[in-house]
Amino acid sequence: MPRPLVPTALALALLLAAAPPAAGEVCALDDAPGATLLLPWFEVDLFEPDGVTTLFSIVNAVPEAHVVRVTVWSDLAVPVLWFDVALTGWDVQTINLRDVVAGTLPSTGGANSPGGDFSEDGPFPGCDTILPYPPLTAGEVAELRAALTGEPGPISAQCAGRAYGDGVARGYVTVDVVAGCSAAPVDEAYFGPGGELAFDNVLIGDFFVVDPSRDAAWGEGLVRLEADPEGFAPGDRTFYQTWTGGTASDAREPLPTVWASRFLLGGGFDGGSELVAWRDLGTPGERFACASPPRAPNMSEIVIFDEMEAVVFVDDCVILCVPAGLARLTAATQRVEIGGGELPTPFPFGLFVLDFKPFAADAAPLQAWLGLVASAEGRYNVGLDASPLDPPCAPTPEVTPGFP
Repeated sequence: MPRPLVPTALALALLLAAAPPAAGEVCALDDAPGATLLLPWFEVDLFEPDGVTTLFSIVNAVPEAHVVRVTVWSDLAVPVLWFDVALTGWDVQTINLRDVVAGTLPSTGGANSPGGDFSEDGPFPGCDTILPYPPLTAGEVAELRAALTGEPGPISAQCAGRAYGDGVARGYVTVDVVAGCSAAPVDEAYFGPGGELAFDNVLIGDFFVVDPSRDAAWGEGLVRLEADPEGFAPGDRTFYQTWTGGTASDAREPLPTVWASRFLLGGGFDGGSELVAWRDLGTPGERFACASPPRAPNMSEIVIFDEMEAVVFVDDCVILCVPAGLARLTAATQRVEIGGGELPTPFPFGLFVLDFKPFAADAAPLQAWLGLVASAEGRYNVGLDASPLDPPCAPTPEVTPGFP
């Protein structure tokens, strides 16, 4: 007897209603939806309209509406801009950071966020009086651009990032599920008990760094960090541990401390390779006198293998020594040429192993994320995640696993 046909719309409704997001394993750094997304690196050319820019998407992977807080951080981990985005169910919001640094924030909420046939369009607590945002003022735009290029702000007269002098804004972005729209700043109260953070693991997303002037683009998924409000106790490692004072009130899984990535400096990838490294600086970021920028603790180890397993330690240092030149990757986020001054290598192909733990034996482990960009100039670019070598929530106490 033939089976009765189910109308397509009804079938889709039943499917979406019965399909909650896949539950991941907290502290496994898997690809399940998270409560926080990390865009580990962005760059925007402020002078060339066809120069490099970064786009990222925020996806709500459930039919229920949510509000998220987007925070733009400088490359020295100073929060320099934050705004809320209202997401209907199954919503996708794509943000071009070129628009943001020009003063135009995403327009969501109310009539700007209608729900679909299978999604909720609210409620968005507290958003009616905040969204949509007006354009930033000329003074606010100037302050934001200065913060992201390492220049003194015209309002604050202080700096927030490194100065490269090339007119390129650099930094990273976090996206948090929050209880509702708020004008509250990103501070200890935001992350602490009774703060703005919510714990719904519903977010996925991706990003692209695009440079039309060089016919270049690369991208990958945003880093997804799951929350478990019952899974962390005071003193546990969490993603926002630097801001929560070790209370673990953010309940977000942390990132690992030891990473491995292959690299290519020839063959088809004649444009070379770069490492994109995000790391926790260990203290809450704040604006500083421009002549005295902060820097991260020295890393425990950088080890390089070639494809025949020959090994060198950066600066020809043996394990447990402190070479003066090992003060590398000292920003919160950076894109560094492999084979250049910060990451020299005698090999054209091989493997990098980086241990981001501070060298001091009694220092708390600091989390990190690592990615690779391999380039064939004007033809193609590839962006790849590196691989973590220790568990995020309980990093190995040794300097680098597998070495004496």
